[in-house]
Amino acid sequence: MNLLQLKKYTYQTITLIFIMGTVACQKTLDLNITTFEPSIAIFGVLEADSVPKLFVTESEPYYTYVNRNVEYQLIENANITITDGNDTWTLQPDSVNYLPVEQRRNFGGDDDIAPPKKSWAFTANIALQANTTYTLSVAKNNNTATATTTVIEDIGNFDTKITEEEVEYYYGNFVQDIIEVNFKSQSYGQSFRVLTRQEIKLYICDFSNGLQTPKDTFFYTYINYHPYQKISDTVDIQIGKANYYSGNCVIYSCGGENEFLDFTEIEVAIQVIDSNMVTYVNQLQTQEDVAYNPFLEPAPVDHKVENGIGILSSSAISPWKKIKILCD
Repeated sequence: MNLLQLKKYTYQTITLIFIMGTVACQKTLDLNITTFEPSIAIFGVLEADSVPKLFVTESEPYYTYVNRNVEYQLIENANITITDGNDTWTLQPDSVNYLPVEQRRNFGGDDDIAPPKKSWAFTANIALQANTTYTLSVAKNNNTATATTTVIEDIGNFDTKITEEEVEYYYGNFVQDIIEVNFKSQSYGQSFRVLTRQEIKLYICDFSNGLQTPKDTFFYTYINYHPYQKISDTVDIQIGKANYYSGNCVIYSCGGENEFLDFTEIEVAIQVIDSNMVTYVNQLQTQEDVAYNPFLEPAPVDHKVENGIGILSSSAISPWKKIKILCD
Protein backbone atom coordinates (compact mmCIF):
# COMPACT_ATOMS: atom_id res chain seq x y z
CA MET A 1 0.00 0.00 0.00
CA ASN A 2 1.50 3.27 -1.06
CA LEU A 3 1.33 6.55 0.82
CA LEU A 4 -1.51 7.95 -1.28
CA GLN A 5 -3.77 4.98 -0.59
CA LEU A 6 -2.94 5.15 3.12
CA LYS A 7 -4.06 8.75 3.29
CA LYS A 8 -7.27 7.89 1.43
CA TYR A 9 -8.21 5.10 3.84
CA THR A 10 -7.32 7.29 6.82
CA TYR A 11 -9.64 10.12 5.69
CA GLN A 12 -12.46 7.65 5.00
CA THR A 13 -12.08 6.12 8.46
CA ILE A 14 -12.13 9.52 10.20
CA THR A 15 -15.20 10.60 8.20
CA LEU A 16 -17.06 7.38 9.06
CA ILE A 17 -16.27 7.76 12.77
CA PHE A 18 -17.46 11.42 12.70
CA ILE A 19 -20.76 10.49 11.00
CA MET A 20 -21.44 7.65 13.41
CA GLY A 21 -20.68 9.86 16.39
CA THR A 22 -22.92 12.63 15.14
CA VAL A 23 -25.84 10.34 14.44
CA ALA A 24 -25.46 8.72 17.84
CA CYS A 25 -25.66 12.18 19.57
CA GLN A 26 -28.84 13.37 17.83
CA LYS A 27 -31.76 14.08 20.09
CA THR A 28 -35.12 15.64 19.41
CA LEU A 29 -35.96 18.54 21.75
CA ASP A 30 -39.51 19.74 22.24
CA LEU A 31 -39.35 23.53 22.70
CA ASN A 32 -42.18 25.08 24.66
CA ILE A 33 -42.69 28.28 22.64
CA THR A 34 -45.60 30.22 24.06
CA THR A 35 -47.66 32.66 22.02
CA PHE A 36 -46.83 36.31 22.68
CA GLU A 37 -49.41 37.96 24.90
CA PRO A 38 -49.45 41.76 24.45
CA SER A 39 -49.61 44.07 27.45
CA ILE A 40 -51.93 47.05 27.66
CA ALA A 41 -49.87 50.23 27.25
CA ILE A 42 -51.12 53.56 28.64
CA PHE A 43 -49.71 57.04 28.27
CA GLY A 44 -51.54 60.15 29.43
CA VAL A 45 -50.94 63.57 30.94
CA LEU A 46 -54.05 65.05 32.55
CA GLU A 47 -54.52 68.82 32.77
CA ALA A 48 -57.06 70.81 34.77
CA ASP A 49 -60.03 72.31 32.89
CA SER A 50 -59.28 70.11 29.90
CA VAL A 51 -60.74 66.90 28.52
CA PRO A 52 -58.72 63.71 29.10
CA LYS A 53 -56.36 62.84 26.23
CA LEU A 54 -55.23 59.27 26.71
CA PHE A 55 -53.13 57.17 24.37
CA VAL A 56 -53.85 53.48 24.87
CA THR A 57 -52.34 50.75 22.72
CA GLU A 58 -50.81 47.27 23.10
CA SER A 59 -47.19 46.18 23.32
CA GLU A 60 -45.47 44.21 20.57
CA PRO A 61 -42.79 41.48 20.63
CA TYR A 62 -39.31 42.69 21.49
CA TYR A 63 -37.82 42.25 18.01
CA THR A 64 -40.70 43.92 16.20
CA TYR A 65 -39.53 46.59 13.76
CA VAL A 66 -40.73 50.03 14.83
CA ASN A 67 -41.41 52.50 12.06
CA ARG A 68 -41.19 55.88 13.74
CA ASN A 69 -42.89 57.56 10.79
CA VAL A 70 -46.13 55.68 11.43
CA GLU A 71 -48.42 56.70 14.26
CA TYR A 72 -49.23 54.05 16.81
CA GLN A 73 -52.40 51.99 16.62
CA LEU A 74 -55.07 52.67 19.23
CA ILE A 75 -56.22 49.62 21.14
CA GLU A 76 -59.36 47.97 19.77
CA ASN A 77 -62.24 46.10 21.41
CA ALA A 78 -61.42 47.45 24.88
CA ASN A 79 -63.63 49.01 27.54
CA ILE A 80 -61.95 52.21 28.73
CA THR A 81 -63.31 54.24 31.64
CA ILE A 82 -62.11 56.99 33.97
CA THR A 83 -63.53 57.75 37.41
CA ASP A 84 -63.06 60.30 40.17
CA GLY A 85 -64.56 57.95 42.76
CA ASN A 86 -68.05 59.38 42.37
CA ASP A 87 -68.73 59.50 38.64
CA THR A 88 -67.48 57.22 35.87
CA TRP A 89 -67.12 58.15 32.19
CA THR A 90 -66.58 55.87 29.21
CA LEU A 91 -63.87 57.05 26.82
CA GLN A 92 -64.15 56.88 23.05
CA PRO A 93 -61.54 57.46 20.32
CA ASP A 94 -61.65 60.95 18.87
CA SER A 95 -59.39 63.55 17.30
CA VAL A 96 -58.07 66.01 19.89
CA ASN A 97 -55.68 68.94 20.02
CA TYR A 98 -52.49 67.65 21.55
CA LEU A 99 -49.07 69.14 22.20
CA PRO A 100 -46.59 66.96 24.13
CA VAL A 101 -45.86 68.56 27.49
CA GLU A 102 -43.12 66.08 28.35
CA GLN A 103 -40.78 67.08 25.52
CA ARG A 104 -37.25 67.84 26.71
CA ARG A 105 -35.61 69.43 23.69
CA ASN A 106 -33.41 72.36 24.66
CA PHE A 107 -33.69 74.27 21.43
CA GLY A 108 -36.27 74.42 18.72
CA GLY A 109 -37.92 76.43 16.04
CA ASP A 110 -41.45 77.52 15.40
CA ASP A 111 -42.72 73.92 15.57
CA ASP A 112 -42.07 73.86 19.32
CA ILE A 113 -44.66 76.55 20.02
CA ALA A 114 -46.98 75.92 17.12
CA PRO A 115 -50.66 75.30 17.84
CA PRO A 116 -51.35 71.77 19.10
CA LYS A 117 -51.67 69.20 16.36
CA LYS A 118 -54.60 66.88 15.84
CA SER A 119 -54.04 63.40 17.26
CA TRP A 120 -56.27 60.40 17.82
CA ALA A 121 -56.76 59.59 21.50
CA PHE A 122 -59.36 58.30 23.93
CA THR A 123 -61.36 61.12 25.45
CA ALA A 124 -64.71 62.13 26.96
CA ASN A 125 -66.64 65.37 27.15
CA ILE A 126 -65.67 66.25 30.72
CA ALA A 127 -63.53 68.98 32.27
CA LEU A 128 -60.94 67.53 34.63
CA GLN A 129 -60.78 69.17 38.04
CA ALA A 130 -57.60 70.28 39.80
CA ASN A 131 -56.56 68.43 42.98
CA THR A 132 -58.86 65.53 42.03
CA THR A 133 -57.64 61.94 41.79
CA TYR A 134 -58.67 60.00 38.69
CA THR A 135 -58.34 56.28 37.98
CA LEU A 136 -58.19 54.97 34.44
CA SER A 137 -59.28 51.40 33.67
CA VAL A 138 -58.69 49.54 30.41
CA ALA A 139 -60.34 46.11 30.15
CA LYS A 140 -59.70 43.62 27.32
CA ASN A 141 -59.64 39.82 27.12
CA ASN A 142 -60.06 39.14 30.84
CA ASN A 143 -57.28 41.60 31.69
CA THR A 144 -57.80 45.01 33.28
CA ALA A 145 -55.02 47.57 33.50
CA THR A 146 -55.40 50.52 35.85
CA ALA A 147 -53.51 53.74 36.51
CA THR A 148 -54.11 56.61 38.92
CA THR A 149 -53.00 60.24 39.15
CA THR A 150 -54.01 63.50 40.81
CA VAL A 151 -54.54 66.52 38.56
CA ILE A 152 -52.09 69.31 39.37
CA GLU A 153 -53.58 72.72 40.14
CA ASP A 154 -53.18 75.60 37.71
CA ILE A 155 -50.30 77.98 38.25
CA GLY A 156 -51.35 81.47 39.28
CA ASN A 157 -49.44 84.70 38.98
CA PHE A 158 -45.67 84.69 39.28
CA ASP A 159 -43.05 87.40 39.59
CA THR A 160 -39.84 87.82 37.65
CA LYS A 161 -36.69 89.83 38.16
CA ILE A 162 -33.34 90.12 36.43
CA THR A 163 -30.28 89.22 38.49
CA GLU A 164 -26.66 88.39 37.89
CA GLU A 165 -24.88 85.22 38.93
CA GLU A 166 -21.21 84.37 38.83
CA VAL A 167 -20.57 81.18 36.88
CA GLU A 168 -17.38 79.16 37.08
CA TYR A 169 -15.89 77.70 33.91
CA TYR A 170 -12.62 75.92 33.27
CA TYR A 171 -11.11 79.06 31.72
CA GLY A 172 -12.32 81.39 34.49
CA ASN A 173 -15.41 82.95 36.04
CA PHE A 174 -17.84 85.32 34.40
CA VAL A 175 -21.14 86.99 35.31
CA GLN A 176 -24.26 85.42 33.77
CA ASP A 177 -27.55 87.28 33.36
CA ILE A 178 -30.34 85.36 35.11
CA ILE A 179 -34.14 85.57 35.06
CA GLU A 180 -35.39 84.67 38.53
CA VAL A 181 -38.98 83.41 38.77
CA ASN A 182 -40.92 83.44 42.06
CA PHE A 183 -44.28 81.68 42.53
CA LYS A 184 -46.44 79.88 45.08
CA SER A 185 -47.51 76.26 44.75
CA GLN A 186 -48.81 73.55 47.03
CA SER A 187 -47.92 70.74 44.62
CA TYR A 188 -45.21 69.63 47.00
CA GLY A 189 -42.89 66.91 45.77
CA GLN A 190 -43.75 67.54 42.13
CA SER A 191 -41.30 68.99 39.63
CA PHE A 192 -41.25 72.32 37.87
CA ARG A 193 -39.14 74.03 35.25
CA VAL A 194 -38.89 77.46 33.70
CA LEU A 195 -39.59 77.90 29.99
CA THR A 196 -38.29 80.86 28.00
CA ARG A 197 -38.75 81.84 24.39
CA GLN A 198 -37.40 84.67 22.29
CA GLU A 199 -38.01 85.91 18.79
CA ILE A 200 -34.81 86.68 16.89
CA LYS A 201 -34.53 88.68 13.69
CA LEU A 202 -32.17 87.20 11.09
CA TYR A 203 -30.99 88.40 7.70
CA ILE A 204 -31.02 86.31 4.54
CA CYS A 205 -27.85 87.26 2.71
CA ASP A 206 -27.19 87.27 -1.03
CA PHE A 207 -23.67 86.37 -2.20
CA SER A 208 -24.35 86.29 -5.95
CA ASN A 209 -22.44 89.52 -6.60
CA GLY A 210 -19.49 88.51 -4.45
CA LEU A 211 -20.62 90.82 -1.66
CA GLN A 212 -22.84 90.09 1.34
CA THR A 213 -26.03 91.94 0.55
CA PRO A 214 -29.20 91.74 2.67
CA LYS A 215 -31.86 90.03 0.57
CA ASP A 216 -34.61 89.48 3.12
CA THR A 217 -35.28 89.07 6.84
CA PHE A 218 -37.17 86.50 8.85
CA PHE A 219 -37.93 85.87 12.51
CA TYR A 220 -36.85 82.74 14.32
CA THR A 221 -38.34 81.67 17.65
CA TYR A 222 -35.84 80.29 20.14
CA ILE A 223 -37.27 78.27 23.05
CA ASN A 224 -35.41 76.84 26.02
CA TYR A 225 -36.59 74.20 28.50
CA HIS A 226 -34.58 74.67 31.68
CA PRO A 227 -33.73 71.87 34.16
CA TYR A 228 -36.36 70.47 36.49
CA GLN A 229 -36.48 71.38 40.17
CA LYS A 230 -38.57 69.93 43.01
CA ILE A 231 -41.33 71.97 44.66
CA SER A 232 -40.29 72.24 48.30
CA ASP A 233 -42.68 72.16 51.26
CA THR A 234 -40.17 74.03 53.44
CA VAL A 235 -40.55 77.42 51.73
CA ASP A 236 -43.52 79.65 50.89
CA ILE A 237 -42.08 80.95 47.63
CA GLN A 238 -40.62 78.65 45.00
CA ILE A 239 -37.65 80.09 43.10
CA GLY A 240 -36.70 79.06 39.58
CA LYS A 241 -33.87 80.38 37.46
CA ALA A 242 -33.31 80.67 33.71
CA ASN A 243 -30.40 82.12 31.83
CA TYR A 244 -30.93 84.07 28.64
CA TYR A 245 -28.86 85.28 25.73
CA SER A 246 -28.28 89.01 26.07
CA GLY A 247 -26.48 89.04 22.72
CA ASN A 248 -29.87 89.47 21.06
CA CYS A 249 -29.44 93.19 21.60
CA VAL A 250 -27.43 93.19 18.37
CA ILE A 251 -28.86 92.11 15.02
CA TYR A 252 -25.97 91.24 12.74
CA SER A 253 -26.37 92.38 9.15
CA CYS A 254 -24.83 90.88 6.00
CA GLY A 255 -21.48 92.60 6.14
CA GLY A 256 -23.16 95.98 6.46
CA GLU A 257 -24.20 98.06 9.44
CA ASN A 258 -25.52 96.10 12.43
CA GLU A 259 -28.66 97.06 14.35
CA PHE A 260 -28.27 97.90 18.04
CA LEU A 261 -31.45 97.61 20.12
CA ASP A 262 -32.37 99.56 23.24
CA PHE A 263 -34.11 96.53 24.76
CA THR A 264 -35.00 92.93 24.03
CA GLU A 265 -38.13 90.98 25.03
CA ILE A 266 -38.31 87.47 26.46
CA GLU A 267 -41.39 85.41 27.31
CA VAL A 268 -41.37 83.28 30.45
CA ALA A 269 -43.66 80.48 31.65
CA ILE A 270 -43.65 77.85 34.40
CA GLN A 271 -44.51 74.20 33.92
CA VAL A 272 -45.33 71.95 36.87
CA ILE A 273 -45.33 68.24 36.08
CA ASP A 274 -45.74 64.99 37.97
CA SER A 275 -42.30 63.89 39.24
CA ASN A 276 -43.13 60.33 38.19
CA MET A 277 -43.34 61.55 34.61
CA VAL A 278 -39.91 63.20 34.83
CA THR A 279 -38.41 59.95 36.11
CA TYR A 280 -40.27 57.91 33.51
CA VAL A 281 -39.10 60.02 30.56
CA ASN A 282 -35.51 59.87 31.80
CA GLN A 283 -35.70 56.09 32.15
CA LEU A 284 -37.12 55.71 28.65
CA GLN A 285 -34.30 57.83 27.25
CA THR A 286 -31.70 55.76 29.10
CA GLN A 287 -33.31 52.54 27.88
CA GLU A 288 -33.18 53.75 24.29
CA ASP A 289 -29.54 54.81 24.68
CA VAL A 290 -28.43 51.29 25.70
CA ALA A 291 -30.94 49.23 23.72
CA TYR A 292 -28.66 48.49 20.77
CA ASN A 293 -25.37 48.11 22.62
CA PRO A 294 -24.79 44.50 23.74
CA PHE A 295 -21.97 45.57 26.07
CA LEU A 296 -24.17 47.80 28.28
CA GLU A 297 -26.44 46.71 31.11
CA PRO A 298 -30.18 46.86 30.31
CA ALA A 299 -31.94 49.94 31.68
CA PRO A 300 -35.14 49.18 33.60
CA VAL A 301 -38.26 51.35 33.33
CA ASP A 302 -40.52 51.82 36.34
CA HIS A 303 -44.00 51.58 34.84
CA LYS A 304 -46.88 53.13 36.76
CA VAL A 305 -49.68 50.94 35.36
CA GLU A 306 -51.05 47.96 37.25
CA ASN A 307 -51.36 44.89 34.98
CA GLY A 308 -49.88 46.88 32.12
CA ILE A 309 -47.11 49.25 31.10
CA GLY A 310 -46.86 53.02 30.74
CA ILE A 311 -47.83 55.93 32.96
CA LEU A 312 -50.71 58.25 33.80
CA SER A 313 -49.58 61.64 35.11
CA SER A 314 -50.52 65.30 35.24
CA SER A 315 -49.12 68.68 34.28
CA ALA A 316 -49.97 72.39 34.39
CA ILE A 317 -48.42 75.29 32.54
CA SER A 318 -48.83 78.97 33.26
CA PRO A 319 -49.64 81.61 30.63
CA TRP A 320 -46.59 83.14 28.97
CA LYS A 321 -45.42 86.40 30.55
CA LYS A 322 -43.46 88.89 28.45
CA ILE A 323 -40.66 90.82 30.16
CA LYS A 324 -38.52 93.65 28.78
CA ILE A 325 -34.77 93.57 29.29
CA LEU A 326 -32.76 96.73 28.74
CA CYS A 327 -29.67 96.40 26.61
CA ASP A 328 -26.37 97.61 28.08
